[in-house]
Amino acid sequence: MDNMMEKWLRESEENRKMYAQEGLILDATEGIWEALEKRKWNKKRLADALGTSRAHVTQLLNGSRNMTLRTLSDIAFSLGMRVAIRFCDEGQASTWKNEGTLSVIPQQSFQAFRDIRDVTAANDWVNLLPADDRKSA
Repeated sequence: MDNMMEKWLRESEENRKMYAQEGLILDATEGIWEALEKRKWNKKRLADALGTSRAHVTQLLNGSRNMTLRTLSDIAFSLGMRVAIRFCDEGQASTWKNEGTLSVIPQQSFQAFRDIRDVTAANDWVNLLPADDRKSA
């Protein structure tokens, strides 16, 4: 017998859309929490690095405040990382499982956009790499 979640998801496209949104929020915040833990940072230290309040960081991490891509990028940058996003077909990855749909990876040094030589798409991935690293790729 189907569980309640599966039944709810089949009820409407709007439910499936909301599920996907919440899954992405969860993936992003879990990635941030993992990065904070790895670096032994707390919310206060992240807030200081971002030039914001601890309360604002708490709201971002608990999903009560909408996190823009700019904010996500700023968080990753503050942690010395960057965000990589992978698009895949709906059936290939569940947003509630840690299957690499969104990852925070160590930042490579580059100076804004002038050092990015090109953008390539392969196997549903879009990569932005610093010019220095493109030579060896």
